[in-house]
Amino acid sequence: MDILDKTEALAEDLKHYFSTRVELIKLETLDKSSEIGAGVVSRIIVSIAAIFALLFLSVWAALYLSMTLGVPYIGFGIVGGFYTLIFLILLIGRKSVLEKPIRNGIISNAESGEKEEIHSDKDLYQTQNTET
Repeated sequence: MDILDKTEALAEDLKHYFSTRVELIKLETLDKSSEIGAGVVSRIIVSIAAIFALLFLSVWAALYLSMTLGVPYIGFGIVGGFYTLIFLILLIGRKSVLEKPIRNGIISNAESGEKEEIHSDKDLYQTQNTET
């Protein structure tokens, strides 16, 4: 009966291990999704603040140029031309200027998360080995 007791104990240990592993995966998923959500929300808030600052600075620059040059609409034309030039540069070089750095950032962020997970698994394995 000693073998039967050991197999039952092993089965219980395996059930406990798998339930613990499932719980760990749930917690890691929750942690990663909350990290992503917080990052998205904070970037949206910063982007909104930056858009307002850019808007007010643009209106200020347009009014300043109009007053300096003495023509009421010329400042707005210059500022509008400046933004049109930026738009064309981004449109032409969007793959190298926008898409590639964004893609590389996403990949490096995902890789850093995988490295952390590998290190935590190694630490867990080492802890289990030292306990036995």
